Amino acid sequence: MRNVSLVLTATIEPNVEFVARNDVEQRLSDYLKCAKFYLENTDCKLIFAENSGFDLTSSPGFDSLLKNDRFVWKSVDPNPDFSKGKGFQEFF
Repeated sequence: MRNVSLVLTATIEPNVEFVARNDVEQRLSDYLKCAKFYLENTDCKLIFAENSGFDLTSSPGFDSLLKNDRFVWKSVDPNPDFSKGKGFQEFF
């Protein structure tokens, strides 16, 4: 295996307005499909950086990924200052 990592950023539970796809279950499904695709079609480590504070341990489908040594979940706490808008949240 090459020493290459892919970073997949994710926001499962959006905390700002004006997000077109705001259904948590749909977003969770989309990210699960994407993560499985990269794990099945590459030999890279996948770093899943989720920035809404969503707990993946209670999500069906992610349980098998969390046991995969090539899947690394990093939970990033969102910035509590929502007054600066969506762009700032994405930057943070």
